[in-house]
Amino acid sequence: MQAKVRFKAEVNPTEDADKVAGAVLNLAGAGAQVEKRLEGGRVTLLYEGQGLEGLARLRSLLEAQKIRDAARTVLSGSVRGDRVAVAFNRQAAFVGRASFAESPGESPLGPIWVEIETDDPLAVIDWVAPPRERRKPRA
Repeated sequence: MQAKVRFKAEVNPTEDADKVAGAVLNLAGAGAQVEKRLEGGRVTLLYEGQGLEGLARLRSLLEAQKIRDAARTVLSGSVRGDRVAVAFNRQAAFVGRASFAESPGESPLGPIWVEIETDDPLAVIDWVAPPRERRKPRA
């Protein structure tokens, strides 16, 4: 399945870019390469990945936190054509938790935006947060 994944966060003037990068990496995965860019006079951190591998860390966080059903609801409601775009709370990501931000204001320092571009958004959602009937029973 083809998918282009993008994690993006602006760095506020009062923030340490390395700490913001750590929050992004907690969602994207430790092996991700975060690029620092200057956009409109602001520092932005960006990770771009290809395929479902770019979402593997997020998938495991949703499973570990047992929030796959809620994640399916948020992700499904965020589909626009061939894209899924959601925001995550930066402070929660900093401590290794995935917490959706319904609006950018829910994350006081600004959210971490995750955008997935794919020819089959619903299949990607099914992979990231499988429906109950497709989950493996726990031993």
